[in-house]
Amino acid sequence: GRVDGLEARVAELEANQFSTTTKLQGEVVFGIADAFGGEEVGADNTQTVFQYRARLAFVSSFTGRDQLWTRLDAANAGALVDLDGDTIQGATTYQTTDSGNDVGIGWLAYYFPIGDNVQVYLPAAFPLWQDFVPTVSPYFEGFTGANNAVSSWAESSPIYKLGLSNGGGIGFNVNITDELMLSAGYFGGDSFNPTEKNGLFNGDYSTLGQLTFTTGDLQVAATFHHGYYNNFRDEGDALFDTLVGTVRARNPFFDEATFTNSYGLEASYQISNSIAVHGYGGYTYAQAAGQNARADIWYYGLGLAFPDLGLPGNLLGIIAGAEPYVGGYRGGDIGGIASDELSDDTAVHLETFYRFQLSDNISITPAVIWITAPDGDKDNEDVVYGVIRTTFTF
Repeated sequence: GRVDGLEARVAELEANQFSTTTKLQGEVVFGIADAFGGEEVGADNTQTVFQYRARLAFVSSFTGRDQLWTRLDAANAGALVDLDGDTIQGATTYQTTDSGNDVGIGWLAYYFPIGDNVQVYLPAAFPLWQDFVPTVSPYFEGFTGANNAVSSWAESSPIYKLGLSNGGGIGFNVNITDELMLSAGYFGGDSFNPTEKNGLFNGDYSTLGQLTFTTGDLQVAATFHHGYYNNFRDEGDALFDTLVGTVRARNPFFDEATFTNSYGLEASYQISNSIAVHGYGGYTYAQAAGQNARADIWYYGLGLAFPDLGLPGNLLGIIAGAEPYVGGYRGGDIGGIASDELSDDTAVHLETFYRFQLSDNISITPAVIWITAPDGDKDNEDVVYGVIRTTFTF
């Protein structure tokens, strides 16, 4: 009868469903963008572009408390303005240095708990610090996705973009109390490469520790990062790996191996249901390995968010600050050039965006990004980006 028919249909669905342990999540971004001004850096010659990025993630759970993420990425969204091939200030979260429409692994990682107070993050490919560390940047942090801030810099402090890896590592979140959490992690640059001066422990590496205090509508964090970088020869490799900062901030000693110690403070406060503010300041001390050459790198930002402005789900974001720049060199000549001739002028980044949430799965976000003194040179004309981003999530 009816019961037998229902049981047969249920059995058929169970036999043919994709997986009992895995769910599919997706994000597709369409972006229309152009750059204006900035003749010295080529922004005046850019053409209006229509670009895309697609991500499909397989999220598996085996115990109900763990998650295995396997994400596939494809894109044709190259940068509009590429300064000397080394930095792309103002780049959007969906733009990339690898934009050949090829489908590949974009992220592979496993989360699992130890008891009730410890969460472990075990990445195998392309990890980010914000994958597990609180960035104290509500409404702007998008985890390189395309629903919040439009530019990579505007997501959160650049300290979370230091020393990112192609390979693997490990991270922990430990709940010390209900209000205080300790985060710590280690990434090996090319951890998959068995050749000399590579691997998990003998090549580039990056460590980060953070204490995060949360009470009510206030969140404050103190962050320390230490890194070693020796693979500047590979295109795109740099101290700050996600398209932020001046050329000198990303590669301060002209491809020489570099050690860094970085310090950051981050804070956010939910003023009301409709207004939130966050800010950060960071400093990176960089030293050329085996030399006396040193560089002081600075970055800071202040953002305002207005959630549900106009209609529920909409979001207005405004942020201003400085992308990483070299405030000064010490310790003699750098690459044969007097150190006092090399420091950057402060490059100010101003950004505003408004997300129209058309439905649960579709949003349109126009944005304007204004960079003064691009690449840290006050003689360079300002660059202004116009972006219209459409995001589909499913």
